[in-house]
Amino acid sequence: MQVVEQETVKASVSAGNWLTLPGMDPLSGLGSALRRLREAAGLTQGAVAERSGLSASGLSRYERDIEAPTTRSLGQLLAA
Repeated sequence: MQVVEQETVKASVSAGNWLTLPGMDPLSGLGSALRRLREAAGLTQGAVAERSGLSASGLSRYERDIEAPTTRSLGQLLAA
């Protein structure tokens, strides 16, 4: 997967277009994008969980593509 700029990812997800991010398989990869954004911000899963109101275990499942976040959860993550 090609590296996608943080602002491009944020803008695409905010617009509801996360399935069409450049270089991403439409059925996978959201978790790795979330992880890259978190790491680029220098945040731990715990810090993002606290800021977003989500659980750290839920965020971990999202980042590992075990579970897909809801639209509401994505909004909470972007606001964090």
